[in-house]
Amino acid sequence: MKRRDFVQLSAAGLATGLFAPAALATPASLNRPALLGWLRDAEEVRRIGRRYLELHPTESSAAGLENAIGRALRSTDIDTHTRDEFARSETVQVNGWILARTEARQCALYALAG
Repeated sequence: MKRRDFVQLSAAGLATGLFAPAALATPASLNRPALLGWLRDAEEVRRIGRRYLELHPTESSAAGLENAIGRALRSTDIDTHTRDEFARSETVQVNGWILARTEARQCALYALAG
C-alpha cells in the first residue's frame, strides 16, 4: 500500500470518528491494519507516533490530535493538504522519516490507540 493510501485511510478513519457518536469517536477507531499503509508495520507507526509525542508533548492528548487533524482537513482533502504542508515546509523529522505534520499526528494518534 502506498503512503498516499495510508494518509487517505487515516483521514477516512478520522472522519468516521468525527461524525460518529462520542463513544465511538476514540483513537481506538483508528486501530485497523489498513491504516498501516506505506509502512506496512504497525510497530513502526507506533514508534514514529511515540517519538512525535516525546518531541511535541503539548500534543499528547488523543482529543487534541483528533481536533488538529480534523481542522487541517476541513477545507481540503488529505492528499492536497499533505502536499501543501510539504510545500510550506510544515514537516517534522521523526526516526529518520520526514513527514508532513498531519502524517506525524496520525502516527501519534495511532500510537495512543495502542
